[in-house]
Amino acid sequence: MVFKLPALKLPASREARDIDSAIQTLDSLVRLAEDVSVTCPQELARAHAFLERIDTTISVVDELSDRFRVPAYEYYKSVLTEKNRQLEGPQQARTVLRSKIREYMIGSGFQSDDFHMRDNWQAEVVDLEALVHDVANGKAPIELLTINKTFANEIAKTLKGEMNYAGLKSKNEKTLAKTNAKATRK
Repeated sequence: MVFKLPALKLPASREARDIDSAIQTLDSLVRLAEDVSVTCPQELARAHAFLERIDTTISVVDELSDRFRVPAYEYYKSVLTEKNRQLEGPQQARTVLRSKIREYMIGSGFQSDDFHMRDNWQAEVVDLEALVHDVANGKAPIELLTINKTFANEIAKTLKGEMNYAGLKSKNEKTLAKTNAKATRK
């Protein structure tokens, strides 16, 4: 079986040169921005100007990259689809053969230098409350419990400072957000 890749068609190389140019601009802006200190209103205005130029240039890179991203993603999807189509028969045959080998070896007690049966133990949660109880009582290691950080953050955003769960605390880390309005001096 010979695996054939679909043809990849990307936009003209002018976009690639434009992306390189924008990235060079970003590199220069980063170097210049490192020297900016914000200790007075004039320096604040300069810092905002650098931030605006960086944001604009990042937007340009994103926009230009999107022209490559869509064809590259479509190519990736077509490769996966074709690969899966071509490997469907061999994968089914492999599954069937493994099943037949396993059944024979278990049923006959067959031993060989080429094959052997090995244990493959795995855990399955069948009662989460009982597991939490055993962890709380020290009968099971705490590593068996992991937090769903995404869900916990959503609760913290919803309840803000009112979140009241044992062992879980909400905190507010201020982040810089761009607004359309001009900065006002106090």
